[in-house]
Parts: sequence; structure tokens; C-alpha cells
Amino acid sequence: MTEIYRVADYVADFISDAGIKHVFLLPGGGSMHLVDAMGKCHGIEVVACLHEQAASISAEAYSRISENLGVAIVTTGPGSTNAITGVVGAWIESVPLIVISGQVKRADMLNDAPLRQNGPQEVDIISMVKKITKYAVTVQKSEDIKSIMEQAFYHASTGRAGPAWIDIPLDIQGAPLDPKSLESRQQATNESFDSVDINSYVDDLGKLISKAERPLLLAGHGIRLSGGVDIFRQAVDKLGIPVVMTWNSMDLLPYEHPLNIGRPGAVALRAPNFAVQNSDLLISIGCRLDNIITAFNPQNFAPHAKKIIVDIDQHEIDKLDMKIAKSIHSDAKTFLTTLVDDVHLENPDWKNWEKQCRTWKEQYSVNDNKPFPKLDEISHYQLTDALSQILPPNIIISTGSSGLGIECFYTVFRNKEGQRIYLTSGLGAMGYGLPSAIGACFANDKKPMVLIEGDGSFQLN
Repeated sequence: MTEIYRVADYVADFISDAGIKHVFLLPGGGSMHLVDAMGKCHGIEVVACLHEQAASISAEAYSRISENLGVAIVTTGPGSTNAITGVVGAWIESVPLIVISGQVKRADMLNDAPLRQNGPQEVDIISMVKKITKYAVTVQKSEDIKSIMEQAFYHASTGRAGPAWIDIPLDIQGAPLDPKSLESRQQATNESFDSVDINSYVDDLGKLISKAERPLLLAGHGIRLSGGVDIFRQAVDKLGIPVVMTWNSMDLLPYEHPLNIGRPGAVALRAPNFAVQNSDLLISIGCRLDNIITAFNPQNFAPHAKKIIVDIDQHEIDKLDMKIAKSIHSDAKTFLTTLVDDVHLENPDWKNWEKQCRTWKEQYSVNDNKPFPKLDEISHYQLTDALSQILPPNIIISTGSSGLGIECFYTVFRNKEGQRIYLTSGLGAMGYGLPSAIGACFANDKKPMVLIEGDGSFQLN
């Protein structure tokens, strides 16, 4: 007897055809067809988690490392609400993510009735996640599944990336489907993220950089999200300008790179903050300049610098309470490509400024460049200093996202070439470390990696 091809099977095949090899889930009755289909799909390895928060976090980390979409499957009701933390983290960090939830049968749904619940474990999850997703919908008809999957994948990965949520009622999951009868989505309007005419700022940019005596690049996570890591390195080599980076972008350059001055902000060594506060030109690329970076004092952030702010989201520029010499609404990779290919400099001389920044970096390194004691207690800083020495290059280092130990790590860790380091810095969710390491490990073909986590956060997942 030929097995019936269901909507759930189409969902699994769609995910596999997109090149996604792993799906993170926790089985539940409300998602039984989805779970069954994932297990039967030859192109997918199912990673069974013990909490839906862990599933969504694992999928988020999988997306970061694979540079493809991470997918989490959860059941209805508490399964869906448990997954929200990972979705919020992805929303803040602009990480593409797909969550697919089970839902009660359509006949059992509230459908705007003045009740708190109708079906078993029913929760109107879409109304809850609308403001933390780029696209969120409940599937109402089987024949819409192709269009909805295409829309979700498109929105999650286009423009300023982020999470999308598809809610599939149980009767639709198990409904028979003829894939040949499905229609694709109508062509979606491209998200506007590069609305500035590039040619309009090339000349001004060249003049501003050439005239600066103490220029500084501030590199944010948006550079990696845009796929601009290689072109960023080319820009650094071409310009020869000192660089400071956020925690999530610290691995764009190894710590020992002569132009890498460190990570500035409210929790930081002195050298990168000295560089920021003494610069006369600050070029911020793909960094939303949140309160941690500006130390809750945006008006006095880089007070002597003309500021060039580059961001894919115009709202992130508009929110800034500081004087801006030039705001550029652009994808980071697009901007960096222009910087490398089209911006011409007029014989700038920044040797004294580079020397000053390197002097600060050496003079104000961890423990003021003094040796740590060899006896008695070991501080977080001493442990991180030791980890900097022994952890090898070219590995993934997943970390927790809150606690003194994590803050110390990001303040003083000296990353090596090829190390990939990340956290959910915006949300700072406890319990992030272990499931994120699981997701990252599967995304990296299960190669050895390292997790840095605090004891309190480790216990949550």
C-alpha cells in the first residue's frame, strides 16, 4: 500500500531541499505529523532536545554557523511559548530562523471567540510572536503551504534578517497533498535596505577619511550577517585604520592583528574606549550602537569625532541621540565593497595615531600587563587569560550570554585566527550556552568545539 504524502511531508522535503541538514525539535501530540515527517525525511537528521527553549536556541546557533536557516519544530501551547526566548534572541540579533509549531485542529481553534481556550493546549501563538518575527502565520488551507514556506524563508533571510514562524493545525499537517498542484507565492516586494545612491557618498567619504587625523572603524555584527567578512578584511588592509569591534563581531580579526584595538563599551578594557573617545572620525558599520557600546551616554560617545553611521535599518540610525556627520542606509557588505573599490584616499598619514592606539592596547591589557599570581585563588580574568593561550585556532567557541564570567571572557579573551565566537548579546538569555553549542556543533559537521558557560546558566538547559 502506497503511503499517503502529507502536508507535513512537503514541509520536511522543502526544508531538506533548501540545504538544511538538521532540524531541532521536541516531540508533542500537536506536532505529531511534523515530527513523523522529519524522521522519515532522508535528507534531515533530527536533533531531539529536552526543552523547546533549547530547540529554538540550537536552531538559532545553527543558522549563525551554517550561514543557512536554522529550523525548530515545536508542539502547540506550552511547546510554542517555550520557544519564544530563542526567537526573541534571533529577532534582536538579526539572525535568520524558522520556527514551525503544531496547532490544534482547525475545528477546535478559538477563531476570535471570546474565550481563553477551546482546543486542548491551544494558544494563539501567532498573536504573541507578531512583534518579534518578520513573518508569522497560521496555515488555514493545505494548498497554501508552498506559498507560506516560500514567504517564511524569504522574509527570514532577506534584508535585515530575523525569525519567521509558521503555525500548522494538526488536521492540515496530516492532510493528503499533491505537490504538483501547489502554486508559488506572488513575488514579494524586496525589502529596501540600500536606498542610498552609492555614488552620492563616495566623494564625501573619501574626503572625510583623508582629512581625519585619528580615524577609527567600529565593526558590528551586521558585517558577518551581510556576508561581508572577507571584504571587511580587505577594507582594513586598504585603509590602515585602527578597528574596534563589538562582542559578536570580535572574531572578524584576530586579537593580535596590529589594527585590532579591542572591544569598547560599558564592560571593556581601557584601550578600545580610549580609541573611541579620542578619535576624530568614527565609521560605524553594522553596529546598532546600543547602550552597552555607548555606555548609556550616546551624546558623549566619541565626542570629538565626525560620525559616519552605516546600517541596514534606517530606524537604528534615526534613534541615535548624537550628532551624525553622514548616515548611510545600506547593507554592510555593499558599503564595504564600495569602500574598497570606489573610495579614493589622498595620502593620509595615520602612523602616530596607530602607534598611540597600539600603545594603549599594550599598556592597558589584562592585569595591566603584569603576570598573574601562581598561587591562591584564580580570578575570571586569569582563567580567561589562560584560555586565550591554550584554545587552538580555527575552532568554534560558543558562550553563554550573561553573568560575570561571560563578561570577563569578552573583555579580555585574545581570539586567534579562524576562531568563531558568538553569543546572544542583545537578550542575554540565561541557558543559551549549551543548546547554542549543540546547534553550532551540528552546523559544523560535529567537529570538536568549545563552550564557555557560567554555572547558573548551564543549569537552565
